[in-house]
Amino acid sequence: MERKCINGNILKIIAVISMTIDHMGLMLFNDNLVMRCIGRLAFPIFGFMIAEGCFYTKNKLRYFLRVFILGMLFQVAYYIADSSLYLGILITFSLSIATIFAYKSAFEKEHIEVKYVLLFLLALCVDVALCVVFPIMFKNSGFCVDYGIFGVLFPVLAYIGRGKKHGIILMAAGLAMISLTHVWYQWFSLAALILIAFYSGERGRKGGKYFFYIYYPAHLAAIWLISYLMVNYSR
Repeated sequence: MERKCINGNILKIIAVISMTIDHMGLMLFNDNLVMRCIGRLAFPIFGFMIAEGCFYTKNKLRYFLRVFILGMLFQVAYYIADSSLYLGILITFSLSIATIFAYKSAFEKEHIEVKYVLLFLLALCVDVALCVVFPIMFKNSGFCVDYGIFGVLFPVLAYIGRGKKHGIILMAAGLAMISLTHVWYQWFSLAALILIAFYSGERGRKGGKYFFYIYYPAHLAAIWLISYLMVNYSR
């Protein structure tokens, strides 16, 4: 009998370390390939934990707004700094959360109601519009959603497959589609499924919940500052 010994906090810490190594490799070490490969573990773990959060949360609106508002604040700062319309991972996960909640409303009730099925289809249409249609329409503006449509759908697949034997297969399919549309080393993201397979279903020690939300913009700001100092004071 397999022993699942990795709780949610441990998974998140692994993802945070992986993400930090990835961004350091990109911004401080001239796109270091080894560091970028290690960084591929981050997205699948965070996406999986987003799905877990959608399952356990008692307040859907608060959970969505927590991620969305932080994501929008980061986007404003990012636009001011770089004039970029590239939408970061928190916006990607905001779309994922909204889509999962629409799926829950449509298909996790005793009786399926047409209005909730239409709501789920509307959520999918919004995902496609933002991730596929708008980047084509506004290609000269640089508008893009981080990880694209398959990045948005990965947590949805993780949620749909939760607790099922084919859950890992669904997640592997989602990561494969992302890998086919991104850089070749994105395939290393599949290694994260090994860690996810040992997830115990437990959150781990309470506390530090907001650390994982704040760390994303904070570590990027810190790495950007280090990069700026290296460029401007190493001459």
